[in-house]
Amino acid sequence: MESKELLDTMENSTKVNNRIGDHKWDKYLDDYFNYFKEYKKHYNKSVEGNSKSLSIYPYMQQKWESLKRRISRAHKYNRLNDKQIERLIVMKIKEY
Repeated sequence: MESKELLDTMENSTKVNNRIGDHKWDKYLDDYFNYFKEYKKHYNKSVEGNSKSLSIYPYMQQKWESLKRRISRAHKYNRLNDKQIERLIVMKIKEY
């Protein structure tokens, strides 16, 4: 009986810790999606020859890649919950 209670307690504490981290990863996913939209806008303008977008685009690309790596590592190490993974899949589909 004690081991079952201990297991339940451990599961509940993991869920609470995961909820705290969920908010952080939700923010990162929001940042990733918003930055992607801005990145795509400047990419399209740079293709058209806009000089301002051409100068901003390389820096935006580096930051976007950094955000993408952070999200990928979170997924790899199971830091994201199911809802966040679904959001990530939808974002990946919109990228292409």
